[in-house]
Amino acid sequence: MNPRVALIAVASLLAALMLGGCGLEGQPFSTTTDKTTADTEISGSETGEFSPTVVTADAIAAFPKSSPEAAALEWWRAVQTRDPDAVLEAYSSDARSQLPQKFSSAIVTAISPIAAEASIEIVDVESEGDDAATVYVVISSSDSRLNGPLALPMEKAGDSWEITDPVFLGSIAEAVIITARLAEQTARDAGQ
Repeated sequence: MNPRVALIAVASLLAALMLGGCGLEGQPFSTTTDKTTADTEISGSETGEFSPTVVTADAIAAFPKSSPEAAALEWWRAVQTRDPDAVLEAYSSDARSQLPQKFSSAIVTAISPIAAEASIEIVDVESEGDDAATVYVVISSSDSRLNGPLALPMEKAGDSWEITDPVFLGSIAEAVIITARLAEQTARDAGQ
């Protein structure tokens, strides 16, 4: 088998395996950042206008500021508006350490444009004492990698809620990074 064809087959298989379950379990977000609270403060769109599916400050304000629901919406808004710093701040330090090394660039280049066109709906919140909760959401997207139900396990740190499970976006980011590396290798091999 041609090495380039084998490389493409392996890349496709890896992407399929990594993306297959990405829409079912995931992570929560922290309210520690103020970057995502006002439409005018968010970068990521040249025109300053966002898709109607992007979470608004009013939607976030419908929940108490230090609530898991507000945290989940702020997390999704940070993903939608290409704010990788706010997305990273949404995770607990333990969860951050499990994310791929190039997670921020994968968010900006591949995940955010798709997420900007996807909506999120909070379905339920299951409290686990005062400092832990799971927020159940449904993300509606035309892209199967993001579409579906999502469990967002969270822990309270001070007045904010943080992501404790990086599986959802972490898996997508890892697949994007691997695919990009394989494409670069294929291009180099083709140029030889």
